[in-house]
Amino acid sequence: MKNTNTSPSIRSKIFRSMTLVASCLMLLLTIATSFMYYNYFIKSTTDSSLAQLDYIAGQLDYYMDSVSNYSLALMTDDTIQNGLKKYKNAPETFSAMDKMHMKDSINHTIQSTPFIHSVTFYSGERKLVATTEYYPVSNMADVPSSKDGVWFLQLKNSNIRKNAPLYTLSMIQPVYSIATGGLLGYIEISIPERTISDIYSGNTDENRHIYITDKNGIVKSTDGSLMLETKYAQFTTSTRDIAARDIRFTRHLPRLDWYIINSISFATFFRPLMHVLLLSVLAVIFCVGICFLISRKLSGTITSPLYRLIDHTQKIKQGDWSTIDDAPCDDRDIALLFSEFNAMIQAQEQLKDNLLETTKLKNKISLDLIQQQVNPHFLYNTLDNICSLAELDEKQTLIDIVMNLSTFYRVGLSSGKFRVTVGDELEITTAYLHIMQIRYFHKFDYTIECPDELKKYSCIKLLLQPIVENSIYHGIKEMESKGLLEIKIGEHDDNILIVVQDNGVGFTQEAYRKIWECSDHFGVKNIHQRIQLYYGEEYGLTMENRREGGCITTITIPKKEAVNHADNIIDRR
Repeated sequence: MKNTNTSPSIRSKIFRSMTLVASCLMLLLTIATSFMYYNYFIKSTTDSSLAQLDYIAGQLDYYMDSVSNYSLALMTDDTIQNGLKKYKNAPETFSAMDKMHMKDSINHTIQSTPFIHSVTFYSGERKLVATTEYYPVSNMADVPSSKDGVWFLQLKNSNIRKNAPLYTLSMIQPVYSIATGGLLGYIEISIPERTISDIYSGNTDENRHIYITDKNGIVKSTDGSLMLETKYAQFTTSTRDIAARDIRFTRHLPRLDWYIINSISFATFFRPLMHVLLLSVLAVIFCVGICFLISRKLSGTITSPLYRLIDHTQKIKQGDWSTIDDAPCDDRDIALLFSEFNAMIQAQEQLKDNLLETTKLKNKISLDLIQQQVNPHFLYNTLDNICSLAELDEKQTLIDIVMNLSTFYRVGLSSGKFRVTVGDELEITTAYLHIMQIRYFHKFDYTIECPDELKKYSCIKLLLQPIVENSIYHGIKEMESKGLLEIKIGEHDDNILIVVQDNGVGFTQEAYRKIWECSDHFGVKNIHQRIQLYYGEEYGLTMENRREGGCITTITIPKKEAVNHADNIIDRR
């Protein structure tokens, strides 16, 4: 017989069990929280870093565009043209007054632009003619020139202190005679390197560094953590690269063939995680204390009626088959426990059914809300196109894109309805395709075939547009030649078949796996889930490569007549 004196008490067992369960839950919660937080921080840091690189690239483009505009204005200036022509034809007659006139014309054009260090004109033999530099060099830098201009980093003298070196980003471009087209000389416009580094230096610290390098990894601009014209040892052209101690984001500058690199130390990522772990440890200690107090209270609640049941059992063993006295409150609780046990089982079964139904409704509502969220990048890009068309005074095209955008959202929102007719869905898709044809001019054509009798049937909203978007962005957009998108709607038995096919690049087995397993293609997976939730598991979406190239996507839904009232009440199937 087992020695009950050495067995743990109920209080100890409850305390140990509660502590173990609470500790395991806190451990799992800590691991899950840390993992989700780390992934979220990686994503948010990636988005923030790439946005910062885009901002820096935009500022650089602005500086270079301004320099190009100033260069064009100066090269066509009469004073500059006459001065260079005079220096070329009769250099002995070129006087200080001529040089001063050229300098005045330069200053009048650039008007003390703060980010321009100097503007210099050289002769065809690359000798100094006129400059705004205070301490100029006599000859042009030995770099090749081109009609569109050459950008390079060079060392100049500061305009503030003599013999104080200053790195500048300079552009050299040949100057031709407006009258004859002959070469008159060269123009050089320089931007101080510190002007470029000022764009991003305020967002760097000991754990975040930003550099600009050429294609060979030579540093051309820096936040001060590296020397200019030195080799960046960890140089890579990958958009995102995870190294042993840091993570680096890179953006290419096509006009310079340079790269902007944002290097972030892993300490930035792990420091918040340490805070999460510390809070988790404190939470575990707090839970252990709560478990101790609850176990004492709970054990007393359990053992008291158990002892009464044990005493009554002893009476039964002695032959006393009387029932338990119902007078004490505790006995009534025990009696209620047995009498309500079956009711509890039934209530629990009902609760489970209600919970399953609630979960199903919740998932359905969540998916309905997700399909209402139109990609904001589509709206932003369309608004950018509208601004560009307005600037170019393309009135007809502007009207076309605005009307299609209006149709897209007017029919797409549908007063909150979850179902629309097939005709409405085609109207949404047609409006979207018109907008995309304007965005990607001459990039693709499309055809839509649908019998009129099928347009009256209903379907869930935004069923077709995400598939079309997927074909454009992941198939046709990657092509060098013109793409073709075909939409065909037909019927088979009591089903409607929607077929979308393109002649794009198709997809690999790995890409197909990611479509159904990863969140990057959530639109495709979401459509399949919504179809099965609304219509049943025998319906859905399939994708496959075409033999002649491209992708074909088939959507199968049942024929259902459209209803006139608002279809925003969830079906209970």
